[in-house]
Amino acid sequence: METEASGTANKEEKKTRTAKEQSGERDSSFSKSILKTLSILEQFSQADELGILEISQNTGIPASTVQRIVNTLVMKQYLVQNPHTLKYQLGIAFFNISSRYSNSRDWVEVAKAHMEEQVQRTQETVNLAILQGENVIYLAKVDSPQILRPNFSVGTPYPALRTALGRCLLSYQPWSKVEALLATQTDFKYDADSFQAMLEEGKRRGFVTEDEEFQLGLFCIAAPLWDADGRVVAAISTSIPKIRLDEEKKTIMIEQMQETASKISLDFKTRFEYIDVERLAREKMV
Repeated sequence: METEASGTANKEEKKTRTAKEQSGERDSSFSKSILKTLSILEQFSQADELGILEISQNTGIPASTVQRIVNTLVMKQYLVQNPHTLKYQLGIAFFNISSRYSNSRDWVEVAKAHMEEQVQRTQETVNLAILQGENVIYLAKVDSPQILRPNFSVGTPYPALRTALGRCLLSYQPWSKVEALLATQTDFKYDADSFQAMLEEGKRRGFVTEDEEFQLGLFCIAAPLWDADGRVVAAISTSIPKIRLDEEKKTIMIEQMQETASKISLDFKTRFEYIDVERLAREKMV
């Protein structure tokens, strides 16, 4: 026969077991201590301040364990204790991480605003991309209002060696990296010497062109985007159907691309301390 005491104990045991199952503790492929730490931090999405007992009750983690984890988080400035209430709040380290995450997405929107201005002036599509291995990944594009226009997809990888965007970005990579990519090609129209000369010329001029090599009927112009650390972090390009292109328009479009790239780069340098291109490359942001 179950007594009241044993019934209460069983309920508490079941509650603890359920909390462990929800936190993933039963799976040995995960770190239990890290799961507990994340469970604690997640509680601050629902409250500005929390005490040890509140966190323990919400997570099912023993109060003594919560206290040890919280002490560590305070030491690393992920949490801070309010001296008046003795409860805990998110600390400066947590906000530094969230600020970096926010900024690394915001720079795409900053670039896109300038891209929209260029499309208004030129009526031709403008793209933004970063380098990821042997490919470029489109992060954003602003479409031409014209019925006849290119149809590239945001988030899709395209071969860096064969596109103006890719060649522009490769111009600022070590030649050994480019040479390694060339070694994987079987039907490339350039040998190593001529391709290197092309990249060096593009780097010297500040823009790269590509004429129907990647997409029949399209002429592309790409220019680099610089950050505050003097790194080329991305590139923009314009893709123009050749039926609308003559030498006069080509000259104008090159000037427009360089002007837009300069404006974006200036915004990057003045508004963003650091641009995390690597994280965006991993996300393949759409």
